[in-house]
Amino acid sequence: MDRFLKRAGIFPLLIGLLASLPLVAASPYFEIIKPSAKSVSDEGHVSVVIKSLDPAITKIGITDANGTEVFETIVPKRNVYCRSLILSMGENRLRITAYHGEENIHDESVSVYYRSEIFSGFQEEPAGYKKRVFHAEMNEQLCTRCHVMTQKSGKEGEAPDNPEDSVCYQCHKEMLSQGKAHAPAVNWMCQTCHNGKNGEYDE
Repeated sequence: MDRFLKRAGIFPLLIGLLASLPLVAASPYFEIIKPSAKSVSDEGHVSVVIKSLDPAITKIGITDANGTEVFETIVPKRNVYCRSLILSMGENRLRITAYHGEENIHDESVSVYYRSEIFSGFQEEPAGYKKRVFHAEMNEQLCTRCHVMTQKSGKEGEAPDNPEDSVCYQCHKEMLSQGKAHAPAVNWMCQTCHNGKNGEYDE
């Protein structure tokens, strides 16, 4: 009986404790669509996709792990903005900042782990990090507002006539800056593996 009363007394305490904790609300200023929190990248760059939610925002700053900040200026009738950033090996903490004029009105951070099968010490991501898929249909609907999502030249399974004709080029052209990039990626035949089936390669 004493054990039952002790147990019964715990529940009101737990309920009271949970009720006293602050609720974590979504940002009223912007939504970080990509990268997801604690995501893993096997490439040396990441596309950052931000959805602006507040008309007071005049620009969005995106700061990489080295402290370099780049800006996207808010324009009328557009609320989704993207920018590719070069990653450092290992953990990268990126900061997204909403500005009204030059005033910082809100910022948030998101962490990405650049994993490599080649470099010792970076072959396994830390606990809590996970490879996450971006190119799902719902996310790509946001991309179509600014990006043409069909290849302009070349048949399926063949390299496009010009790299710029690839559906992937505009967001992923930084890949060519990597010293050890190779086919089929450098031929912009990305969809040979990244085929939209949400498998291992559909990040």
